[in-house]
Amino acid sequence: MRVTTSIRVGLKALVTLASLSCTSSTAPPPPTGANATITGTVAERVDGAPYSFLRLETEKGFLWVAVPMAEVPKKSRVTVKNGATLKNFDSKQAGRRFEVVVFGVLEKG
Repeated sequence: MRVTTSIRVGLKALVTLASLSCTSSTAPPPPTGANATITGTVAERVDGAPYSFLRLETEKGFLWVAVPMAEVPKKSRVTVKNGATLKNFDSKQAGRRFEVVVFGVLEKG
């Protein structure tokens, strides 16, 4: 009985640690502001007028950005500037919730 309780307590602690490591982010926040830019490769695009939500693969990992509606194909390299970060953003038009999304504009290039 005692061994079973110890195993149960140990498993509970392991599950707690695993869930904390999955939800806590050690990555620095995305750069935002008038002079900040985010560059990455488009891994996914979800349109929700008036925005296109782009999941970018950047040097620091994946990040969602929102830009005015644009035809941006997958695997294209883009730069977003003038970003403002929003957390837990619900887009009814896109039909999803974004944990973190940076709203900005595509840099013309």
